[in-house]
Amino acid sequence: MQKEGLVVKDVEPLNNKIKVVMAKPITVKGRVLSDRSVPIQGMHVLLSGVRGVREVLSGADGYFSISVPEGTPVNEKSRFVVYDPLRLKGTANYVAEIRNNNEVLLFVELPKLPVRRVQVRNAADEPVAQVILVIDNLYRYTTDASGEAQVENAHNFSEFRVEGYTPLEIPIYKEESSLIALRVRLRREDDSPDITQNTSTIYGKQVAVKIQLEFFANENERIQEAIQQREALLQSGANISSEERRKIETELQLLRQELKINEKAINIARENAQKVIQELEAFLDQEKEENIKTKAQLELTTREKEKAEENARLLSQLSQRNWLIFLISTLALASIITVFFVNYRKIRQQKNELGEKVNEINQKNEMLEESATIMDIKNKQIKEKNEQLLEQTKELEEKNKHITDSIRYAETLQQAILPDLTKIQQQIPEFFVFYAPKDIVSGDFYWYSQREDNLFIAAADCTGHGVSGHL
Repeated sequence: MQKEGLVVKDVEPLNNKIKVVMAKPITVKGRVLSDRSVPIQGMHVLLSGVRGVREVLSGADGYFSISVPEGTPVNEKSRFVVYDPLRLKGTANYVAEIRNNNEVLLFVELPKLPVRRVQVRNAADEPVAQVILVIDNLYRYTTDASGEAQVENAHNFSEFRVEGYTPLEIPIYKEESSLIALRVRLRREDDSPDITQNTSTIYGKQVAVKIQLEFFANENERIQEAIQQREALLQSGANISSEERRKIETELQLLRQELKINEKAINIARENAQKVIQELEAFLDQEKEENIKTKAQLELTTREKEKAEENARLLSQLSQRNWLIFLISTLALASIITVFFVNYRKIRQQKNELGEKVNEINQKNEMLEESATIMDIKNKQIKEKNEQLLEQTKELEEKNKHITDSIRYAETLQQAILPDLTKIQQQIPEFFVFYAPKDIVSGDFYWYSQREDNLFIAAADCTGHGVSGHL
């Protein structure tokens, strides 16, 4: 039941009806601080035992505001539920202090638990790799392929942020593995500064609804137990006065009415839980869609960047090639000029040397001409001498022929005086004669003669050889 400008203060049964007490809302302001008076952001605060009060989330400086019905007492005895579903297990212990301006200060005991690893994932629960993780604005780490980083000097209430990314919720601490889980998305221009608080509220509502369900369940058990006690007392037949019996029956009626109201509250809490689940699913779907768009934009940007890098690389290669062509052309031109000058000097030197050689050849030609003249004269002289020698040779040949003919005749005479070999063979069958004149006629000779039974054989060696020996 709602009425504009009013909130429900109390509900009670009255003569088989329900009495609803309405009141104007007032705001109770407060602040969540650590035991060292440091403001704590993202803590969920709920004022217990007051109907219609919603849980709130502490802001950046730890401030919170709760709307309660006018006349609701808020003091050190008021029971607050302070919790952080993402960094703490259960509710936190606190000490309440009320200032003169009715501001509530909740000093919360924060167990600082060590953090060894930090895991970064996006809204689609995919790891975010190779990003810079900053802890307490002091320490920087880079996530690996699984989106994790091994860290030091960190605890569950340290400040964690990822450069270039917007957090989607307050970090979640997992005590069993000393791990902080971060859920982020790429930073966009339209990101609101309180996006972390808004998304954390969505996740925190789940815990708030759970606490409300547990609270109403406990109330159910308490009311049912009270009803059972009073029914047992009435059925026991104990000595109870009529006035006491009426009082017990009235209490039973009120308890049953309260039980019905509590069961309705449980149903409402369950409906709220379903709404929170739907809200969370819608948020995750939206984030998933945004993540897909962002991923597509990132891929497009990456492709454009790769294309730009490829163009820059090609341009650089082209510049390098042009510079190389220019350098080669310059070197080639310098080489051609160098070769030209070297060849020019060489040709000039060869021309000078050729001129000297031409002069030398001319001189030699002149000398050869002089020598040719001399040779002509000598050739004439040699020709004349040859003619003389030829005449002398003819003369000698004629003389030699006469001499040779005479010697041949002398040989005939010599052969005539040598003994007949057949006669020797008749007397001496086995014999030989070695007769080898040095010249045509020999200065040596052999002789044979037979007188009766006596044989005379002689080999004579004359003084001299040839004609002289023969003579």
